[in-house]
Order: sequence, then structure tokens, then C-alpha cells
Amino acid sequence: MNIIKPFSKSWKSFVQLIYPNLCFLCGDGLVKGESGICIGCDASLPKTLYWEYNNNPIYNSMHARCGIEHASAYLFFQKQNKVQKIMHRFKYHGDKILGMEMGRRFGLRLKEVDLLADVDVVMAIPLHISKQMQRGFNQSEILAEGIAQSLRKKTDFKALKRNIANSSQTTKNRIERWENVESIFSVNIPKSVSGKHILLIDDVFTTGATMEACIEAIQKANANKISIATLAVSD
Repeated sequence: MNIIKPFSKSWKSFVQLIYPNLCFLCGDGLVKGESGICIGCDASLPKTLYWEYNNNPIYNSMHARCGIEHASAYLFFQKQNKVQKIMHRFKYHGDKILGMEMGRRFGLRLKEVDLLADVDVVMAIPLHISKQMQRGFNQSEILAEGIAQSLRKKTDFKALKRNIANSSQTTKNRIERWENVESIFSVNIPKSVSGKHILLIDDVFTTGATMEACIEAIQKANANKISIATLAVSD
């Protein structure tokens, strides 16, 4: 007789469909004020703490290449860890509520950063229109919305444009990633960027190729300062 064990993955998935107010990582009930992930699981997430100091690996890499103001990531991404589960549920299973919540949590940390106090607008790495129609949403925009809510800043998702529907970066090596994103972004509303401090959001930082290509387009539109933040960084 094949009996589902009370705490098996299949049982948790079934229960969460009926009772959505459960932590999707551990299956425990969420209390008032919790959303998506319980306090215990949130505490166990591998946070980078990069927002606490500007001399972090992402900043050092991107500042040398682009001259950015600040760079941060919220979590360390590793295969099979909790962060991968969060990313997959949000990005590939369309859990936009979870994405917004993670953005809000990250935004509360970024609110402590003095270098971001004068941010004028929060933007997101754009998807090509064909990719966005296929997926139904841009995961970076969802994160940016959550971050902007916590920072109490406005968003703009129309000023930046991805001109080419380039292939996925997931399976490419470092050189191929750079070649894949060369000159694919542009700013189609320059007044939204010119003279402003832009906080640019993406979901995961790996080589920084996509981020750098987008930063170059923003710099050509005469942005005053550019800072970047991603939900996760490859560990």
C-alpha cells in the first residue's frame, strides 16, 4: 500500500494548494505578518550582507567596468539550496506574490544604504517583448516593484528597451554570455534617465554581462549615477 508520508514533497505541494498560507519551503503555517516564507526559513537563507559595505565582489567587478555608485545582492545562489527553490517558484512557476515579497524584504535592507538615499527611479533589466508575452511577466520588474515599495521610490519600466530577443544565458560560458548581450539594450525615453540616479534591478548576477550591457545604454543617455541590485548572486 502506497501511503503518502505526512511531510513528503508531494504531500506538502498538495496541502499548499488547499491551504496557501503555508511556508512553501518548510510547510509550516504562516503567522500574521509573514508572506510566502516563514521567519525561521527567512533567517536560514544565505544572505550576502553586501549592502553593508561597498567593497564587495559585485561592486569591485562592476565599478571597474562601468563606474557604478553601489552594487548589492540579497542572497547567495547555489544549486539545490533554498534560494534556487525560491527562484524557480518565482521565475518559472509564476509566483509573483513571492517575488514581490522577496523584493520588499531586500528593499528594507537597501533602505539602510546611504548611497541609495538619492535614487530617483528604480528600473529593471527589460525582457524582449516576445519573451515577456511568452512568460507573462518580467521577473526583474516584479522584484523592482517590491524594492521600490520599501524604498518609497518610483519605478519606470518603459524607458529601457531590449531590442533583440537573444538566446538564454543559462547554458553559455563567460565569453558567450558577453557576445550574447552586446548592444541589445537602448533607452527610448532619455528624459527618464538623463541627470538621474538609477537603481537597476535584475534577478541573478553571474558574470555581469547583461547588467553591463544595460548600464552602457543608460550611460549613453546621460544618467548621473547608476546603482545595481540583484536578488541573488552565484556563489
